[in-house]
Amino acid sequence: MKQNKLGRTELHVSELCLGTLSFGWSTPEPLSVSILDAFREAGGNFIQASGLGPEIEGSPVLSNPSEEYVGRWLADRQVPRHELIIGTRVALRRHQPGPEYVSNALLRCCESSIHRLGCGHLDLLLVEWHDSLPPTDDLLAAIDILKRAGLVRCVGASGFPTWRVMESIGRAARLNTNRFEVVQCDYSLLDRGRYEEDTLDLCQEHRLGFLARSPLAGGFLLGGGPGSPHTARSQWLRARYTSAHSDVVVSILGEIAAARRVTPQQVALAWVIANPRVTSPVIGVNNLDHLLASIEATSIELTADELNRLGAAVLPASIPTAPIQSAEADPARS
Repeated sequence: MKQNKLGRTELHVSELCLGTLSFGWSTPEPLSVSILDAFREAGGNFIQASGLGPEIEGSPVLSNPSEEYVGRWLADRQVPRHELIIGTRVALRRHQPGPEYVSNALLRCCESSIHRLGCGHLDLLLVEWHDSLPPTDDLLAAIDILKRAGLVRCVGASGFPTWRVMESIGRAARLNTNRFEVVQCDYSLLDRGRYEEDTLDLCQEHRLGFLARSPLAGGFLLGGGPGSPHTARSQWLRARYTSAHSDVVVSILGEIAAARRVTPQQVALAWVIANPRVTSPVIGVNNLDHLLASIEATSIELTADELNRLGAAVLPASIPTAPIQSAEADPARS
């Protein structure tokens, strides 16, 4: 697995990022360990965990199996810290006025995540978008505090509207402070409309790393389409994505996959990887077969004709624009 530079930071990350949201939910700890081992053996060094927001820290009901599992794996395998790029994601979903609250809330989140992961510091902290997020200046002040404290190496914006990312870049330049260095958004053959025409260009222009979340459309391209079992998740995916456009995409994926003797899912992932503006897609796996298939997809080099056929099958403007809101409740997200 090759490595890519993460925006303008000094971090070099594997072309796949292993998302661990399913750990502790649909993926028990022994299987999680096997997945982490196989990912590292294949050259993967980029792992994304998922933390809690400050409003539920210390809850007697909720836990952080994702961070805890990764932390125990790190300790058991005694992986040298410098060999891995470790990130986690937090959500500030309630806040009180004032920059002090924001800084303290993110500080608590970081310290708790670092404790669970046992990793000394976070290479990447992703702040999840929510309508009630604090003002941009307060977030930037909090980022400065975290970096000065040595708790994080860089901070990213997860699911942010493009205008908010652009605002933060402008405000950081004006205030001469640290900024977001990474953007993470839903991006796949069936999720292009929200971000492809503006966010990807913004990332390229301002040297931001771009992480493609849900590169298989939440699992729809992994088998959530026509003919899959009628689970609640499958029905939700079908309602979101099924259209004449998605039918064409699925058909073309099948044709290309058959000609190459690979799976349609591998072709769909290879399409995301082929975009030079994408730093790494974040893959969520809950079995070894899915992981190994994803790793094999990194060696698929689609031709210009194949890329054009897939790109033309669904125009960005024709794709649903709502983000996948159920990610936190959906450990199988891909």
